[in-house]
Amino acid sequence: MLLGASGHTGQMVAAELVRRGQRPVLAGRSPERLATLAEALGGLSWRQADVTVASSVQELVRAYDVLISTVGPFARLGEPVVAAAIDAGATYLDSSGEPAFIRRVFEDHGPQALASGVALLPACGYDFVPGALAAAIALEQAKGAATRVDVGYFVVAGSEPMRMSNGTRNSGPGFMLGKSFAWRDGGLRAARFAERERAFAVDGYESRAVSVGGSEHLTLPTTFPQLREVNVYLGWFGSLSPALRAGSAALAPLLALPGTRAALTRLGEAAAHRTSRGKVAAPKKPSSEVNEPQTDGASRIVAIAHADDGRQVGRADLRGIEPYAFTAAFLAWAGVCALDRQVAGAGALGPLQAFGRAGLQAGCEQAGIRIA
Repeated sequence: MLLGASGHTGQMVAAELVRRGQRPVLAGRSPERLATLAEALGGLSWRQADVTVASSVQELVRAYDVLISTVGPFARLGEPVVAAAIDAGATYLDSSGEPAFIRRVFEDHGPQALASGVALLPACGYDFVPGALAAAIALEQAKGAATRVDVGYFVVAGSEPMRMSNGTRNSGPGFMLGKSFAWRDGGLRAARFAERERAFAVDGYESRAVSVGGSEHLTLPTTFPQLREVNVYLGWFGSLSPALRAGSAALAPLLALPGTRAALTRLGEAAAHRTSRGKVAAPKKPSSEVNEPQTDGASRIVAIAHADDGRQVGRADLRGIEPYAFTAAFLAWAGVCALDRQVAGAGALGPLQAFGRAGLQAGCEQAGIRIA
């Protein structure tokens, strides 16, 4: 079951599933878009559902189903979908990159899912799957000597322009203004968006990036308990990174006022929604074969492991296709794994916990991102 199928990311996931020999049931709000997409993908089944009406989501899923959600903003629309999956006994995956929502899945829904034997895999895409793999490789190189790992995500300058999806635009205000976090001093701490800024060497150039809340903060310490600090950086903003850090610091006192954060987020979402209006074209009918992804494209992911004294004791570099293409391909791969009962464990899981180190590397490679 693919919820949000007619959106930009949803369409790509649907096409990837079909390429892998699956016939997903498409679900979303617009019957016209769903019917057009279903026909383009070979006559798939589709169902209308509105995530703001809990019963319409609950009626979608049954025990042992695999439910993939690409509906955003997840902070506002995502939790009824998670709850429906747990209630039905269905495996849940999503494309969210929103820190506050990801944390709620782990802390608020994870214990119930564990008790019910249900697996929840939030942030199962470019944000933040390849960073977990890169960090694991760097920490393995460190042979237990690392207590800190820094992960950076970058889009290579000069690559083809990346079209930002409507869902990403709509989720942006919540991503930047929502309550965020980081793993510091051996525990999860509050940490605002762009609180820190640093440079990474990427393809021989210095690339700036700002700190963000990512699923790595929640999942890497489980696999590597020696970690005292996890930092996740987003390098999409390039030379604007120092300005974002300064703006984040300046805005912090305002966001501390009661109701201000929620009000600004609503205003930002409304503005993003107005710029996101328009029809979404259905994709071309895909071939029946899975094409080998090209891995020399836009994405670069770096992880650097540090010892207590700050020395670099491990580094991993990954490269591959642009972020949306990876997200679609990895979600499709992970969905097929879940359908084949190849997800390890229950509760809220990170990609290392769900698939293991070797499985995660294989999934990333199939989805177009490999070790450089």
